[in-house]
Amino acid sequence: MSVNIEGGAGLRARQYGPMAATEGRPTGLPTFLTPTRLCRRRFDALALTLDRGYKKILATRAVMASFAHVARSCADRCKRIVFAFKWLLSGETPREVSLCIHGLQGWFGRKVLTCDGETIVRRGWFEGIETRFTIPGDLRQFRLQMVPISDSADWRPALFADGLEVPETTGNAPPRIVRPPASLYVPVGLTYLLMFLAVVMSPQASKILDALYLHFDDRKAVLTVTDPRGSVGKLSFERAQLPPAAQGQPYSAQLKAVGGTPPYRWKPEKKQWPKGLSLDEKTGDLSCTPAYPRDYAATVLLSDSSKSKEESDSSKSEEESVACPIAWVVRPAVPPGQDWPTIITMSLPSATVGEPYDCQMEFERGKPPHRWKTVGKKRLPKGLKLDRHTGRIHGTPEEAGYYALTLRVIDDHYAASRDIVPWILPILATAVCLLGFVSMRKWGVLLYAVLIVLQVGCAVVAVLPISIIALGLQIFLWLVGAAHLGKMH
Repeated sequence: MSVNIEGGAGLRARQYGPMAATEGRPTGLPTFLTPTRLCRRRFDALALTLDRGYKKILATRAVMASFAHVARSCADRCKRIVFAFKWLLSGETPREVSLCIHGLQGWFGRKVLTCDGETIVRRGWFEGIETRFTIPGDLRQFRLQMVPISDSADWRPALFADGLEVPETTGNAPPRIVRPPASLYVPVGLTYLLMFLAVVMSPQASKILDALYLHFDDRKAVLTVTDPRGSVGKLSFERAQLPPAAQGQPYSAQLKAVGGTPPYRWKPEKKQWPKGLSLDEKTGDLSCTPAYPRDYAATVLLSDSSKSKEESDSSKSEEESVACPIAWVVRPAVPPGQDWPTIITMSLPSATVGEPYDCQMEFERGKPPHRWKTVGKKRLPKGLKLDRHTGRIHGTPEEAGYYALTLRVIDDHYAASRDIVPWILPILATAVCLLGFVSMRKWGVLLYAVLIVLQVGCAVVAVLPISIIALGLQIFLWLVGAAHLGKMH
């Protein structure tokens, strides 16, 4: 039996099966599988498996050889260059001192100072070369340091023996670094500074754009949740949400309390007390003339006469006073425009612990779709939820108290990402290409031109959103770099 593992021709020539034709038997009759034929069939299947595995191994070796060739090519291109400085020391036995810099270019690299092949000092990539050393058999003190080159802004290493400079003999110094002129590094530096500020402020960019372009309206309100089982006879407010006021018109309202022992004493919390609002501490009367249409919120401290006069002045009495947030709305003298939504629900009805609560916030004007949310750190009491699509407050409150809320309705047709995304690609392209400008490399100008053309194409075809202002700024920076193209290398 012959098996062709390379091509598998021998396997294809054989056909085994229950209906195969055999010698001495009519075609189409079942063939009895003897042990010899069964072994041959299994051996052919094993040979076919080995054939497929061998081909996969050959393909894998070819791919690995290709990767190895690419890796060797990249390693040859990125091979570090050795720059050397050499000095010949005079004496009975002349000695050679050499400074070798292993790096791609310039002074960034591993530095090794040797004398006749023996290492004296080793320095890292970003370490300097200045050092003091002695050589066995030589009584002189040697010092290696950097000295400026005359009529140039570059520096060179110099070797001093007892204060006298040793002349340099041979060596291949690193190429001089071409520094960008002020007309190039000033706009590049300002651009990097602006991009850094943009990255730092990116978390707040959405909020800033929303404040500039998003149409919304806020309503400050106080939700009072009472508990009938524990509030009988207890000092509390009867009304925390005050009636609305009109802009420029005198306004007055009276706070009311229940429970406790009258007379009551009202005291404003001056931390967030609105300017121009007066409170009578004995009667609880509020009065003011609001000049601006807005929602006001404040906190009032309420105490009764259940304690003695000495105790009422103590810190303990202050801790037992009831703090209640109050809120009221000042309507504008002129109705707002049709583009801005306006909440017409002036106050929230009171809720009771353990009973279902349902309140629909109403608004008018604005452009759909609309979205509702609470603003600030204060949230709805536990058990209540705000439907962000309809503005419906529903649920069953679980805790009693006074909850100062700020409810906001938003025209959700504006998205801040539409003004942020068009700047992402230009910022990335500019950040990469300006590195070539700073190092005075021509590839920075050429790559910048290619990326600008690609961005223009994306903007024309509408594949990616690109800011027209960003394109204009990129073209300006490219012209600045192209003006110095002759000085680059």
